[in-house]
Amino acid sequence: MRRTIKYYAGIILLLFMFGGTYAQNLVVNAFIPPGALIQKEQLWNVIISNPGTSARSCQLSLTILNKANGSKMLSALTNLIVVPGGTRQIQVADVMPVVYNALNENVRLSGNGLLPVGLYQVCYEAVNDKGISYGSSCVDVQVDVLAPPQLIFPENKSEVKEQYPVFNWIPPVPLTLVPNCLYEYRLVKVNKNQTAADAIRDNVPVFRAGKLPVPAFNYPASAPALEKQQLYAWQIAAQSAGTDIKSDVWSFTITNKEDAKLRPADGLAYTKLARPNERVSYSVVAETLKFSWNNESLDSLFQIKVLDVTGGDHIPVSIKETAVPKFLPGVNLIDMDLPRSGEFIKNHMYEFSLTDKQGLEWKMLFEYKGKKK
Repeated sequence: MRRTIKYYAGIILLLFMFGGTYAQNLVVNAFIPPGALIQKEQLWNVIISNPGTSARSCQLSLTILNKANGSKMLSALTNLIVVPGGTRQIQVADVMPVVYNALNENVRLSGNGLLPVGLYQVCYEAVNDKGISYGSSCVDVQVDVLAPPQLIFPENKSEVKEQYPVFNWIPPVPLTLVPNCLYEYRLVKVNKNQTAADAIRDNVPVFRAGKLPVPAFNYPASAPALEKQQLYAWQIAAQSAGTDIKSDVWSFTITNKEDAKLRPADGLAYTKLARPNERVSYSVVAETLKFSWNNESLDSLFQIKVLDVTGGDHIPVSIKETAVPKFLPGVNLIDMDLPRSGEFIKNHMYEFSLTDKQGLEWKMLFEYKGKKK
């Protein structure tokens, strides 16, 4: 009896060993060019090698992991694939239909931009209809934007008259690869015998601002004054989920050919109004309050309120009815002439708010540098 049990146990062990070896005899190799993971169809550039002589049927199971935090981004399972003895180049048509499962809110299954910028591990496993693995492999993929932020103004190596310049730049392209994009602004002095790039890398910032929601920044009057004939370097970093996408480094000089303007110009930048759960934006205003707001409703009339918050007070400022902007559906770029809108005091801080019919409120802060009317 014991001999019979040992005999069958030996047979089961041999079957398990040979079955395990047999199940692992497919070799899966994926080829994904760096930075090219823009569409999900590009995932299926795969070669499967079958060292045996008999054809094997399998499905490809795919998992994508974010290497920064180990979180799963995407899983997928293909249609049944027949792999004859030898090597087979797999194409998109061979794996269709594919069932995709997005495991992260930033994964886009339609259009371009499947994954946001970052480093990922893409793993493939060939399995039979019972889930037994025939072979697996993983490949690391770096997803990058096509272009980093592009600086616009002040122009590189230019002379600037304003002591409070407005800095503008173009977002990274495509912006869909940088979800919830915020910007960091850095300004440093450039010393003698130092390049602008070296200064950005080595020098302590004169001023630094983070979590900027729009591609523009007004140099604030509360920041250290910019010195005449001093060479400065600046750089922008687009930030998302721990990833920094840095622009080139540009430089400029505050000129002394003419007297620099002693108060900030309002420039071309529009400050985005912030929702209640967002960081409130800040701007320095000479005369024209410039803000942007996306009207997602069909309403055209909203409540406008301005408070003088200098010193912690919240004193209402009366706004003339004729100065209240009219809003259209979609993105609105508003220019509001403050001296003609109400009574404002130079060097005071103000809170501007807009409220819709549902009670939703958007805000911004601004410092008034114009003349009191």
